[in-house]
Amino acid sequence: MAEYKTFNQLPETTPDEIERKAKAYKKFIDGKGFIFLKAMADTQVAQFFIPKTEANKDYLMTDADFRLILSGYKGWQDRKVAKATAIALEQRFFHWFIEFPEVFDEGGFDCDLGNPPFLGGQKISTALGNATLNCIHYVYPPTSGTCDLVAYFFRRAFSLIKTHGFISLISTKTISQGDTRLGGLEKILFDGGRINHAIRSIKWPGEAAVKVSLVTIYKGMWSRSIFLEGKEVHVITAYLDDAKTKGNPYALNQNENKSFIGSYVLGLGYVLETSVAFALIDKNQKNKMVLFPYLNGDDLNNNIDQKPSRWVINFFSWPLKRYDDEEWGALTAKEKEKILTRIKENKVVPFAPPKYEGYVASDFPDCLNILEELVKPERQRWKKDARGIEIEGKYALREPLPEFWWIYGEKRPALYKAIASLDKVSVHTRVTKTHAFVFVPNGWVYSEAIVVFKDDRFSLMQSSIHEYWAWNYSSSMKGDRRYSASDAFETFPFPQDASSNQNQKLEQIGNKYYEYRQQLMLGIQLGLTKTYNLFHCNAITTQSITDKDKLVMALRKHLDKTTNTISFDEATKGILKLRELHIQIDYAVLTAYGWNDIELRHDFYEVDYLPENDRVRFTIHPDARREVLKRLLELNHKIHEEEVKAGLWDKKRTSGKKSRSDEVSEPEVGYGGLFNQEG
Repeated sequence: MAEYKTFNQLPETTPDEIERKAKAYKKFIDGKGFIFLKAMADTQVAQFFIPKTEANKDYLMTDADFRLILSGYKGWQDRKVAKATAIALEQRFFHWFIEFPEVFDEGGFDCDLGNPPFLGGQKISTALGNATLNCIHYVYPPTSGTCDLVAYFFRRAFSLIKTHGFISLISTKTISQGDTRLGGLEKILFDGGRINHAIRSIKWPGEAAVKVSLVTIYKGMWSRSIFLEGKEVHVITAYLDDAKTKGNPYALNQNENKSFIGSYVLGLGYVLETSVAFALIDKNQKNKMVLFPYLNGDDLNNNIDQKPSRWVINFFSWPLKRYDDEEWGALTAKEKEKILTRIKENKVVPFAPPKYEGYVASDFPDCLNILEELVKPERQRWKKDARGIEIEGKYALREPLPEFWWIYGEKRPALYKAIASLDKVSVHTRVTKTHAFVFVPNGWVYSEAIVVFKDDRFSLMQSSIHEYWAWNYSSSMKGDRRYSASDAFETFPFPQDASSNQNQKLEQIGNKYYEYRQQLMLGIQLGLTKTYNLFHCNAITTQSITDKDKLVMALRKHLDKTTNTISFDEATKGILKLRELHIQIDYAVLTAYGWNDIELRHDFYEVDYLPENDRVRFTIHPDARREVLKRLLELNHKIHEEEVKAGLWDKKRTSGKKSRSDEVSEPEVGYGGLFNQEG
C-alpha cells in the first residue's frame, strides 16, 4: 500500500505527467512486492485446478509451505508457484484486493450495482467445471443443498462493500427461494446485511421470457425507509416479503421416505407410443414384464383422465447378459467375489454368473434392440475421466452412464420400494402453477416431472394451507412452482392432535371434492390445468358471468365444438360448486389444527408469487395466509424439538437437515484470508 500510494499521488494533469504516471504504474506492477503478492494469491486458488494425482504431487503446495513462504522463511520462486501462475493466466484469476488496493485500504466499495449471471446450482460444474465449483464452495460454503450461482455473486458482492455500503443487484426469482435463499440472502442477513428495497418479481425488459427480482442490501443497521414492491414496510425478509419469520423450517422425521421424485430415464429411446408397446406385447407376451405406462407432467395436468399417453421400457437394475461357464471360469476369485457382492446388494452389473436366477436385459431382445439402437449411441457420447469433469462439450454423470446404457439415469429404487405394497399413490406435477393432487395406480413408471407421495391425506395436501406452504418453501421456474419434495413436503407439519372425528371429516370432504372434480373434468372435457384456470377466473362468480373474458369465451367455444360435454351453464355452476368444496376443505383442515380463530375470507386476491399479469387467484385473504404460515412454522419447530428430544435425529444426521449427495465436503477454515475484503 505504501508503494501504491506513492504512485497514486503522482499528478496527471498534463500529457507528460500522465506518461510519467503510466511508467510509474508499470514499475509498480513489475516490482517484487506486487509480483510476490499476486503469485501468492494465484497459488491459493490454483490448488483447486491442479488434479490431485501422483503425477502432479510436485506441483501441489501444502498449507504449511504456503505459510512459510508468506512469513519469509522459504523461497517462493519454484515450480509450484510457476505452475500456479500458468494456471492463473489460463483460468484468468482475478483478485479484487490486488486490482483495487486503494478501495480495500478504505474497507471496500461504497456501492456495487450489477446483473450477476444466472445459472442453476446443479449446472455450475457442467458449465464451469468441478474445480471452479469446489473453489466457490470453499470460499462460500453453501448452508443447505445446492445454491444457484447468483447466490454466490450476492455473497461476493456483499463481502466487497465497506460497512455502510450498498449492493443493488438483479437476480432470478430463485434468490428468495429454497436452497438459493438459504445460501444467499439468509446468510447475508445473518452476517449483518439489511434489505432496504426489493421488487420480488418483474418482467425482464429484454427478449428472454423470464421474471427477475431487484434487491438492494445495506451493510449495517438501516434506520430509514424500507420499500417493498413500491410500498413502505417495516422489514424485508430473505423471502422478499414483509412477514416477520422465526427462522426456517426443519425436515421432520415423521415425513421421511414419504415423498419422491420420479425416474429420470435419460434417453428418448426408452419411451414408446402406446401402439408400439402393444405391438411388442402382441409379438411376445413376455415383454409385458419390461413395458409399463409412463406418466409425465404433461399427461397429469392436461389429460382429462390423468392417464399416461405413452409407455416406457424398464430393465430395473438387471444385468445386461449372463456369462457362460467358460467366461465365468476365466475370472479371478476377486472379480467373482466383487460381482456376486454387487448382485447381492442389488446393484447394476454388466453381466451375471450362470447361477444368478434373476432376469437379464438380453432375455427381452425386442426391447433391448430398441435401446441399443436409440439409447446406447447417445449414452456413449457421455465420456468420463478420473476427475469426472467436462470433456468434449459433455459432462460426466454418475453410473449407470454411459457404461450401463440399458439402465435409467436415475432408477429411484427407494420410491418403488416404498410404494410396493400400495394399490395407488398420490402424485403432483413437479413444475406447474396448478396445485392439484391426483391418485393414480401403482405399477406405472413415473417420470422425473412427477412427485410421488406415500401419503393419502388428500384434503390436507389439496388445501390452501399446504398450497401456500409449498409456494413459500419451493423455488419457481418462470411463472411455475417447482414443488420440492424435501423443502415443501418433508418440512410440512401435519396436524398432531386431530381427533378421529376430525380425520374422518377430512377424509369425507376430500373424497367428495376429488370425485366431484373428476366428474367435472369429464363433463367439460378439460384437464387439471384448464379446469383450475377456470377455478381462479374472477369473471365467473355467483353474481355474474363476464362473457367478454377470454377464459369464459374459450370455455363457451370449447363446449360448443366438443361432443359429450355438459352445457355452459352446468360448467360454470360446476366451477362455483368446486370452489364451495374447496372452502369446506380449508376450514376442515383449520379445525384439525385447532385454528378456528383464523377467518380465511375466501375471495379473489392478488398473490405475489405469480407473474404480474396472472396474479389473481380464488384463495384465502393475505392476512390469513401470513397467519397460517406463521403458525405452521411454529408447529414445525415444535415437532422438530420433540423429535430431537426423542432421539430421532442421531449424531450422523444433521438435526432436521438431510445430507445431499451433490454437496462438496468443506474444510473447517479458509485459506489464509486472501479471499475476504481485508485481503
